Amino acid sequence: MTCVSSPATSPTIRGRPSYEAIADLPAPERAARMADPEVKAAIPDCARRANVEMRIAGEWQFGSEQFDPGCIRLIREAAEQLGVPHRDILSQAGHDAYYISRIAPTAMIFTPCRDGVSHNEGEHAELDDTVPGVNVLLHAVLARANR
Repeated sequence: MTCVSSPATSPTIRGRPSYEAIADLPAPERAARMADPEVKAAIPDCARRANVEMRIAGEWQFGSEQFDPGCIRLIREAAEQLGVPHRDILSQAGHDAYYISRIAPTAMIFTPCRDGVSHNEGEHAELDDTVPGVNVLLHAVLARANR
């Protein structure tokens, strides 16, 4: 669960403060329980007891999207041809690629970040660490264009 408070840095609250809770639930059955009507029905009582306003501003989920096997194959082949180490991974982040995959052939390439930190302010990738991934992307795109 990720919680974000805004504004987060000033001792004086300017504008309208907000608090956001993001539940990152990899198991579909856990996500279904969070969307249960009983959980939603409990929100007004929780808000009253905490003396705050609460509402569900939006809901979304992902995870059922399937990336294009042909794109994945081209990426694997390009990595192998270039001698770039690779492996399949599952990403829990809500990448744009999940939405694009609904309308176009899609796959993703990840490159290493310093200390393995990703998807937060501490994320940093050295240029030299990105070059192999960029080359794999280039070769996969060229292979697809030339098929």
